[in-house]
Amino acid sequence: MLDAWGLPAEIILPSDGDSSHVFLLWAQQKDIPIRMISSDWTSFGRRASLIRDTTILREANRLIFLQGPRSNKSAQTAARLAKKGRVVGLSERPGASLTIL
Repeated sequence: MLDAWGLPAEIILPSDGDSSHVFLLWAQQKDIPIRMISSDWTSFGRRASLIRDTTILREANRLIFLQGPRSNKSAQTAARLAKKGRVVGLSERPGASLTIL
């Protein structure tokens, strides 16, 4: 992936979630600026994560999805974005390699 994409100028991460921690550590090792996007649960209630995710999707030019074991929502979103011409990487299960869509 790095050969194809190169190092990013910035990494945008959701502030909640365990998968962000791996990218956060990697970015810190590479001295890549990190911008955390949080969910405002108080103001938006259950819509907060949707608003956070929409912000990230709108502002990122390359996306990496790490599919969880209990849902295929990330894979569906990644496929939809790839069909629209967005640059997307997807790991369909924990420990699986990353596929560029």
